[in-house]
Amino acid sequence: MSTLLTCVEPVVLVTNVANSLFDTALLMVVYDRLNGTTPDTAELAQKAMARFYMVYNTIYSLAPMLTTVPLARWAAHRQRVLLVVPLLGYLIGRLLLFFTHVFQLPISVMYGSAVINGLTGGFPAYWSGVNTYTALRSESGRRRLRLNVLEVTSGMAGLLGSIVSGHFFLIKVNNQQGLLLICLCLSLYSLSLLYAAVFLRYPSVPTQQRLPAQVCNPCGRKFSREVILFFICYILYDFGMTGGENVIALYVLKPPLSWNSVFVGYGKAASFAMFLTSFLGVLAFSSWLSDTSLILMGIISNTAGLVTMAFVRSTSLYFIEGCEKRLELERQEFLDVIDPGPVEFGNMDVSHSVPDHILTVTTLEFMGSARAMMLFSYIPMPTIRARLSQLTEEASYGSVFAWLQTAMTLADVLSTLAFNSLYITFLEWFSSFPLLLAATVSWLATLPVLIYSCGLRKRDDTKSARSLLIDDFTDEHAITPSPSAETLEASLDVSGPA
Repeated sequence: MSTLLTCVEPVVLVTNVANSLFDTALLMVVYDRLNGTTPDTAELAQKAMARFYMVYNTIYSLAPMLTTVPLARWAAHRQRVLLVVPLLGYLIGRLLLFFTHVFQLPISVMYGSAVINGLTGGFPAYWSGVNTYTALRSESGRRRLRLNVLEVTSGMAGLLGSIVSGHFFLIKVNNQQGLLLICLCLSLYSLSLLYAAVFLRYPSVPTQQRLPAQVCNPCGRKFSREVILFFICYILYDFGMTGGENVIALYVLKPPLSWNSVFVGYGKAASFAMFLTSFLGVLAFSSWLSDTSLILMGIISNTAGLVTMAFVRSTSLYFIEGCEKRLELERQEFLDVIDPGPVEFGNMDVSHSVPDHILTVTTLEFMGSARAMMLFSYIPMPTIRARLSQLTEEASYGSVFAWLQTAMTLADVLSTLAFNSLYITFLEWFSSFPLLLAATVSWLATLPVLIYSCGLRKRDDTKSARSLLIDDFTDEHAITPSPSAETLEASLDVSGPA
C-alpha cells in the first residue's frame, strides 16, 4: 500500500478518464446546441463549431502561460502545488458545463470554464507536475521507460473514457442526454483531487546547485544548443500534431461520415490507442535504436498517418485495399445515386439510396488504416522529455518542464488559430488541406533531430581522432618514467655507504 501511495499513475489514470469524458460531453453538447434539424444547417454548424473551439482553445491555452511558471517556482518549496491547484481548477471549470447543460445557458459560458482552468495552471501545470514527480522518483537509466509508462497510462485512460463516453452520453436523465456523463466526469475529478491532495506521498526536492556550462539553466539565463534543438523539435511536432487532431475532430462530424456521439467516442479511442502502440514500440526497439532514432520513427509515423487521413474526404467511401477495379465500381455506384438525402453514419441510419457496404465497411476500414499509420506517433514526446531531464539537475525539473509545457501551450494556441481558420476557409473547396499542412509541419520536426545527430557524430569523430593522435604520439615518443623516491631510497640502503 505504501508503494502505491508513491505512484502518480492513479492520478493520471483517473484524471485522463475524466478529461476524455469531458471532451466528448463538451463536443456533443456544443454540436447539439448549434446544429439545426434541417440538413441545410450542417455546414453552418460546422463553421460555428470551428469558431467556438478556436476561441475556447485559445483561451484555454493562453491563460496557463500566466501561471504555469510561477506555480513551478512555488512547487520548488511545496511540490504538491503543481498537481493540486490544476486539479482544483479542472473541477471548478468543468462545473460550468453542468450548469450550461442543465439550465440551457449560452455556449459562450464555457469560455469562463477555459479561463478558470487556465488561471489555475491547466494542463501545462498539471502535466509538468506529473513529469516532475516521475523524474524525481526514477533513476536516470530508467527515466525514459517511466515517462513512457506515464504516456501509456494516459493513453489507456483516454481510450477507456472515449469508448464509454458516447454510450453514457446517450443515457437520458430527466429527459436530458449527457447529464449522467457530466456527473460521472465531475466525480472522477473529485476523486483525483482527493488522492493528490491527501494520500500521495511527494519526494523531497533537492537543493539548487550551480549548473555546469553544458546544462540548461531553467531560469532562462543560458540554454545549451542541444536543449534548444530539442525544444524546437518538440514545439514543431506538437504544432503539427495538435492542428491535425483538431481538424480530424471537426471533420468526422460532417458528411460523408456524420458521426454521432458513439462513433466520436470510438474515434477518440482509436487516437488514444496510439499511446499503447507507441509504448510497445519503445519496449521493442529501445534496445537497438537510440533516442534520436526513436524520435524520428515517431515523427515519420505521424506524418504518414496525417497524409493518409487527408484523403478521407474525397475517397473515404472507396479508397480501400488498393483494388482499383473495386474502387472504380464503388465510385461509379455512388455517383449514380441522385439526391441520397442526409447520411447519419454514426447512428447507422443510412438512406436506402446509398450503398450500405460502402459506408459501413470502407469508411471504418480506411479510418483504421490511417490510424494504423500513426502507431508510433506518441514516441517523440516522452523521449524528448527524458532527454531533457538528463541535461538538467533534479532541483530544476519542475521549472524546465514548466517552460516546455508553456512553449507547447503557445504552439497549441497558434496551431488552433491557424488550422481552424484554414479549415473554415477550405471547407467548401478541399477541407483536407489543413491535414496536409499539419503533416508538413510534423515532418519539419525531423530537422532539429538530424542537426543534433550530425553534431553528436562530429563530436564523437573529433574525440576518436584526438584519442588516436594521443595514442600514436605516446607510442612514438615513449618516455621512461623517472624513478620514485622510494626506489632511490631502497637502492641506497642496498649499496650501503661509500
